[in-house]
Amino acid sequence: MGCFGIICCVPKCIFKIILSILIALGIAVLIVWLILRPINHLNFHVEDAKLTQFNIDNNNMLQYNLAVALNLRNPNTKIGVYYDQIEARAFYDGQRFGSVMLTPFYQGHKNTTILRPVFKGQRLLPNVHGDYSRDMIDGKFDIEVKLYLKMRFKAGVVKTTKFKPRVKCELQVPLGSSIGFIPEKCNYICCIPKCIFKIIISILIALGIAVLIVWLILRPINHLNFHVEDATLTQFNVTENNMLHYNLAVALKLRNPNTKIGVYYDQIEARAFYDGQRFDSVMLTPFYQGHKNTTILRPVFSGQRLLPNVQGEFNKDKNDGKFSIQVKLYLQMRFKAGVVKTTKFKPRVKCDFEVPMGSAVGFTPEKCNYSM
Repeated sequence: MGCFGIICCVPKCIFKIILSILIALGIAVLIVWLILRPINHLNFHVEDAKLTQFNIDNNNMLQYNLAVALNLRNPNTKIGVYYDQIEARAFYDGQRFGSVMLTPFYQGHKNTTILRPVFKGQRLLPNVHGDYSRDMIDGKFDIEVKLYLKMRFKAGVVKTTKFKPRVKCELQVPLGSSIGFIPEKCNYICCIPKCIFKIIISILIALGIAVLIVWLILRPINHLNFHVEDATLTQFNVTENNMLHYNLAVALKLRNPNTKIGVYYDQIEARAFYDGQRFDSVMLTPFYQGHKNTTILRPVFSGQRLLPNVQGEFNKDKNDGKFSIQVKLYLQMRFKAGVVKTTKFKPRVKCDFEVPMGSAVGFTPEKCNYSM
């Protein structure tokens, strides 16, 4: 069955748009992967550490003074890094004893930056006497420094959303001097999965916005109207050998009532049918239909065609004085909203009408409908 307006076209339209969005999503994921691939190449090292005070009294109060030199290296040639928030925390025996907020900065391509957090003060640290005594004997204290970051990546003019990776640095620091300190490489904690998760969420939000925009754009497409305004049949005879001789002129009215959407008719093929059999087809000139515009198409079908098994229907229509003819439009069309153009859609328009022989007098205009 047919359906009025462009209702039958919309599922195909939406399918093609969703397919286009999925392709765009795949490209976006590829871009994300290309962007995130070098993130693992960011390097964090503890270059130096100096522990000038690290004492615990009988009340479990730790007195400390720790200075650390952290080397942050961005080896990428096309990606910069915004360090929007940097918090350095110091831990001993799994317990935090100090934290420092560092100055945010932008790190350019192939750049090395030194951060110098200083942890100084006192902190109640219960149940660490055993480890403390052992480390005093060894001459080095096992200290852990973690960076809690809020960072973004920049590739050209594109900036990502903020990510919150953690960087963990495990050190052994001698008391009183940096002599004997061995530089240590730091590692990430849960950066890439969170990055990818946030980017996927961002893409899904963008996809939702895109679908909303598509819906807002396509909503008025249902209002496109097609009518047969006039039809003249000057010849329509079937011979004894089933040869149809015909001359049919049709006036098709195409109405675009939308105020913001134009239509590109890139290909228009009109086909004429009688008793379910096609007897002719005509290619019409492509055109662009602007906003609130009406266009008249005038296909003319003229010639002869072998049409078997129509004599009965022909005789009945001849007695009635009107012939039941169907004209279908096979379209390739695009929609334009502002500067945005959609991909091509291929709806079909079906027009059923009765046309008298020899004159347009008595012809009743008919509304067309769509069929898949």
